[in-house]
Amino acid sequence: MSTSKLELKAQEYRARAEDAAVAARGSTLDRAREQHELAALRWIALAEAEETRALSNRARLAAVEPKPEGLHPESGT
Repeated sequence: MSTSKLELKAQEYRARAEDAAVAARGSTLDRAREQHELAALRWIALAEAEETRALSNRARLAAVEPKPEGLHPESGT
């Protein structure tokens, strides 16, 4: 299964969240730490939204994909 653009975006957002979390841990100023922590939370929320969209798209596509032709017991073929 290939990785969709939405999944790639989610991965990027999670990496940015981790960067922001690292910056928060390294901040000595309370306000700067709070800003980095908020940024990390926002990136996580964006990643989760992209993952939800990707799952929704996959489910929608699976629902409309044609079913493979197979043996039909009632026709004997």
